[in-house]
Amino acid sequence: MPKITLPLLILIAFALLACGGQPDLPHAGEYQVIEMKKSSRSRDRVTCSIFAPEITTRDEFAQTTMKAALDLQAETGAKVVVVNLEEDPRTVGKGTLLAMAFHAPDGGGFSGDQGWTWDVKAADKRSSEDTLRMTTLWWRNRDRFQIPDGAGSTMTDEAALSKFIGETMGVNPDSVTLAYNSMTEYLKK
Repeated sequence: MPKITLPLLILIAFALLACGGQPDLPHAGEYQVIEMKKSSRSRDRVTCSIFAPEITTRDEFAQTTMKAALDLQAETGAKVVVVNLEEDPRTVGKGTLLAMAFHAPDGGGFSGDQGWTWDVKAADKRSSEDTLRMTTLWWRNRDRFQIPDGAGSTMTDEAALSKFIGETMGVNPDSVTLAYNSMTEYLKK
């Protein structure tokens, strides 16, 4: 049997890392878990929303989300981990994501045979503070501005809600906009 030396072990370790080990995440920042849900569809899954107020770049958004996915997978043992980096904890689930990461360490994706371990998307930048405030006011007050839709249900009176937000913030109602971050692919493998 051949003798395994320390340099050979180091070489083997680097080769294993290069062939699918954990990704290098030098731009990952600190994050807080806002909420976490476990589910079991075809495979055990954990979905988590996180908040990281100190990060500002696309690399930081993506890599922080990936770090959280690795941490949660190690903690829970889930086959699939979904992490959403929320821009603001007051608007969880309202479309204000800075990044999202899907991670299946065994390469099976959601179904077990999809052939991916990572699917990560990230935005380029954060929304302005005014836009985040408008978004928060919108979602906090939307129920107060419901009107009949003519089909037996209701819809949001967007003009009245925008006017309310404009008056509250001292801006033109036509300038009221909701935060939306367009995300593009960061990593898929």
